[in-house]
Formats: sequence, structure tokens, C-alpha cells
Amino acid sequence: MSSRISMTLEIAKLSFYETELKLTMDNEILLNGIIFYIEVLTIPEANSLPFWRIDGVIQIILIHVHPVEFLYYWFHRELHHHYLYSHYHSHHHSSILSRIHLPEHIGYFTLFAIPLLTTVLNRYNCLNCLRTRLCNLY
Repeated sequence: MSSRISMTLEIAKLSFYETELKLTMDNEILLNGIIFYIEVLTIPEANSLPFWRIDGVIQIILIHVHPVEFLYYWFHRELHHHYLYSHYHSHHHSSILSRIHLPEHIGYFTLFAIPLLTTVLNRYNCLNCLRTRLCNLY
């Protein structure tokens, strides 16, 4: 209950625009949907997938845990260098909203799409992997 009260007090300090950003994620949902739709249109293998493949799930987990997390760490660390921080990443740290700038969002989406695209191109993907990927975006 106290977290709900502190959240209400936190939102009360914000302007209307910031409150609207805090409570909705419409831009991110639309951007992810458009990018995901383009991926499905450009990769013909994405139209004929089985419902479940355990080897695809294992491949996604292994690719995400090792190279993607490693690249994410270094990508985020690079965003804290002077030029990138002052032009892009400071927006993320300047407000309690913790929002990311559009180029960062596209970079993170591309980075986290690596496991999914790898399994699609290797023909190990399944519909359940796609559903899990979409649920993790939001």
C-alpha cells in the first residue's frame, strides 16, 4: 500500500506531459510493432513456423544469456561516455521517468532481436518463441 501512495505522490509532482509518459507506453508499443512487422515481412521463413520446438527455445536462451547480455552491458557502458551521454543518454537519467531516447530504443530492439532472428534464420524458431519475445518487449 505504501508503494502505491509513494507512486501517487511521485506522479503528483510531474507535469501533465510527464504523467502521460509515465502511464502509457504507446510510442514504444507502436515502434516495436512496426519493426516486428517489417521483420516478419522480410524473412520468408517466419510465415511457416511450428508451435513448439525445444531446440529453438534452448538456442534463444543460450544466445540471449551469453552474447546479447555481454553486448548490452558494453552498449550501455558506451552510452555513459561524454558525447553519447550528453546528446542521448542524459535524457534517460534526467527524469524519474527513466525513458530512453529513440536511437537507444532502436539499438536495444536490434540487440534483443538477435536471438529471435538467429533462430528464424537457422530454422529452429517456433510460434511460442515469438510470443515470448513479444511479451518480453513490454
